[in-house]
Amino acid sequence: MLQAGYKVEYNAAADAFTFAPEGFDEFFNQRRRWGPSTKAYIIDIIMDANHIIRINRVAKAVIL
Repeated sequence: MLQAGYKVEYNAAADAFTFAPEGFDEFFNQRRRWGPSTKAYIIDIIMDANHIIRINRVAKAVIL
């Protein structure tokens, strides 16, 4: 979203609904599935940080 120029803000009143793992095995499998994509997104944001800061005036290098 940042790469597309959208502004991201915190909203304390936001509601969300999710299913959380109930046991360790479910939690471990979820983290194993999500780990590679999380790392890929972080690397993508770091590699494109200059572009993100340029198109989002509120984005700061410290935040990224």
